[in-house]
Amino acid sequence: MLDIEKQGMRLGDTLSINELRYYKKMISEFLQQAIHAACLFEKENISDRRGRRQIYAIIKKVNQKVDDLVLQFMAEEKNNIDIIKMIDDIRGILLDILM
Repeated sequence: MLDIEKQGMRLGDTLSINELRYYKKMISEFLQQAIHAACLFEKENISDRRGRRQIYAIIKKVNQKVDDLVLQFMAEEKNNIDIIKMIDDIRGILLDILM
């Protein structure tokens, strides 16, 4: 998490595309690991009285502390994530103009 904070500071200072890509990659990897540790995904097939099959997807919280860590991280990195969103919006607009 400290590395992500440092990269966020670096991104705020330079606003380069390479720094942005690296920052997005770091956030993505962190969130994937944290969500994998905090949640459990189950799929359940159930037949009702008429024989119709229904599939339920159930997500269970396994570790509330890890979930709290993700929420705290998102709150702290909100400004940097907003900057990334704006940059992505601008990139999308430019691609629309080119096409």
